[in-house]
Amino acid sequence: MIIGLDARPLAFPGTGNARYLHQVLRYLIPMRKKDQFVFFTHRPMHSEYEHLLDYGNVTMDVQRSRLPGILWTQFALPRRLQEHGCHLFWGTIGMLPLRLDLPTVVNFHDLNAFVARDTMVGWTGLQQRWLSPPVIRKADRVLCLSRTTEGHILQYIHSVDPSGLVVVYPGFEMPEVKPVRPAQYQKDWKNFYLMVGTIEPRKNQSTAVEGYRLARARHRALSGSKKPLPPLLIVGRKGWRNEEFYALLQSGKLEQEGIFFLEGASEPELAWCYKNAGYLLFPSKHEGFGLPILEAFAYGKNCLLSDIEVFREIGSGCRFAPTMDYHVWADQIIDIAASAGKRSERPRKLNMQHWSWKRAAREVSRSLDEACDVHPNRRKD
Repeated sequence: MIIGLDARPLAFPGTGNARYLHQVLRYLIPMRKKDQFVFFTHRPMHSEYEHLLDYGNVTMDVQRSRLPGILWTQFALPRRLQEHGCHLFWGTIGMLPLRLDLPTVVNFHDLNAFVARDTMVGWTGLQQRWLSPPVIRKADRVLCLSRTTEGHILQYIHSVDPSGLVVVYPGFEMPEVKPVRPAQYQKDWKNFYLMVGTIEPRKNQSTAVEGYRLARARHRALSGSKKPLPPLLIVGRKGWRNEEFYALLQSGKLEQEGIFFLEGASEPELAWCYKNAGYLLFPSKHEGFGLPILEAFAYGKNCLLSDIEVFREIGSGCRFAPTMDYHVWADQIIDIAASAGKRSERPRKLNMQHWSWKRAAREVSRSLDEACDVHPNRRKD
């Protein structure tokens, strides 16, 4: 079988889509040695992922284009699929050519444009709200990042066949890097609270920051509180629609309150942060999954999470706080510090076999075969 797939995520390292696709392909391609994979993109692949081209059953089709992604998918891609004789197309980022008469599989990591409309404004939100329903209905298999995403599809998209939805959780592997202390390291960075994520409204870091500032003030006022509250370390990159908060983090003005910002951490530096953190704070308003939770568990760390559906799904045993109530976040942050002194919380453990990329690749592989089997004009060579 010749499998065509949308390889555009592999042009940008470090994104959730790129990490997911790269890790699945590492296992999927050698798993299906008899099949041919054709990577379609209108941008070059990043060097971090070029090793995938070393497999003998992989071909790269780079067609440079000035067309926006949605137009390239609908008008340029179908012709390329036909020229390569593809038997199936895998839309890895929630897009399919709507007039394509082939078996299709599509990934949906979340349904932000419907569930969290305030975080998906402008053209991007409009495009997803317009395109997602027909894509989901057309696909022979829809790969959902979580049961929460599956539920949102059934809730917001009408006339969807539930049998075509498949939950494929991501995997996790400990990075093959030696933890490296960040160049910006300060001596106060011990047993700190850690936040990891792009600086944008959906990630909601500002609520956790306000909660930390209030907790620090309360902690200082408590009689007998000789030790200062552990610092808060925020690791991330600039996102969108959060210029004022991002500028505040960059300015360093919060450092006198124990709040530090580490921008653009490398993989070795991020590994150091997880290894040396005391607790992970994850205050997102909405997520399709929440990979930092698995990363924290792998390093034996506990988590304080916003009380959203998907975090309840994967964060059993964690602490939870209302998404926007920074007073409750402050209460929890103080209690975490007190519990750490009493050692009342056990380190977390991650079942590496259950949360493996090999398992995820097997589930994707099975869905590719099922898509061919159920497609009206099925063809599988």
